[in-house]
Amino acid sequence: MPIIKTEAIVIKEMNYSESSKIITLYSLNEGKIRLIAKGSRRIKSKFASAISLFNYLKIIYYEKEQKELFTLSEADIIESYHNIHTNLKTFAYASLFIEAIDKGTSDYDSNPRIFSLLLNFLRLINKSKKPQEITTLFLIKLLSLIGIQPIIQHCVKCSSTERLNSIDIEEGGVICPKCMDKRKSYEHLTTGSLKILQKVPETKIPRISVLRISENQLQSLFELLMKYYSYYLEGEFKSLGFIKSL
Repeated sequence: MPIIKTEAIVIKEMNYSESSKIITLYSLNEGKIRLIAKGSRRIKSKFASAISLFNYLKIIYYEKEQKELFTLSEADIIESYHNIHTNLKTFAYASLFIEAIDKGTSDYDSNPRIFSLLLNFLRLINKSKKPQEITTLFLIKLLSLIGIQPIIQHCVKCSSTERLNSIDIEEGGVICPKCMDKRKSYEHLTTGSLKILQKVPETKIPRISVLRISENQLQSLFELLMKYYSYYLEGEFKSLGFIKSL
């Protein structure tokens, strides 16, 4: 019965019984994992505060053969994010982070770059007064890490680099006017928005806040990314409904 020790971030929780919860975490060493936190619904539980959404933890659990769901043994908080939990708008956008991670990753498929991206952007959004901007930048960076990066350097059909002002979501990339099908509809993409999509993946996280995005560009990029993610991850995000309700 192997003992697993790893760092992890809580990305989902659900009630399992009158006293316990099942939590989903994205971990540094094991990827996405699901664990039973026994007794965590009790007020005096040792897990009660530790397993809140977004918390960055050091955990221990035991793997048992022929079981897909393992039991959490220990959970210690490394970091928690006060502003995410106390600001409703920030909470809503941060929820998009973790929903994208949950939808876009498979169980037990370790990717330290995804873990690092999530951790660093939770730190950013916790301090930021522009949660939509931070979320948009996060979603752009995540695309390549979960394997759905659109082709944005040239036309997805003919490889032309001219007049790339539309994106074909179904084809997974930008498209030039010559290759457009009049029977189809395309998402408009301004020159500024295209440059952001091209630049953000190459920008180091410490310098990400230096990027300048206008309000119009930000809103159109966010809406485009939501359509793109919903198409490739098969279904609208629940967090998006939460954001729209604010």
